[in-house]
Amino acid sequence: MLLILLFFLPVAYGLRLNNCLDSTYKNMMFHMCEDLVEYEHVYFHDVTGENRVRLVNNKLYRNHGKYTSMFKNDLLYVGKTEYTDDEWLDAFENVGL
Repeated sequence: MLLILLFFLPVAYGLRLNNCLDSTYKNMMFHMCEDLVEYEHVYFHDVTGENRVRLVNNKLYRNHGKYTSMFKNDLLYVGKTEYTDDEWLDAFENVGL
């Protein structure tokens, strides 16, 4: 029975941001992580602390009320520092076009 329960639990894994590429947009700096699969759960450490997200294309993510990352065109962008909501929305509209 326990084996069956383990089979159906969602799987998440820790993402090592130091293995991701560096990317910039205007004054924003990101960890840009490739080779991720949509709808996976991933854990990572961002500027607000630990974060767990389910990867869905064209989505911005918040942690503790602040934008911290976005998943767009199968790439996860995690901010290296804290940015304003307007900066995140601008980047979301223009990065990866």
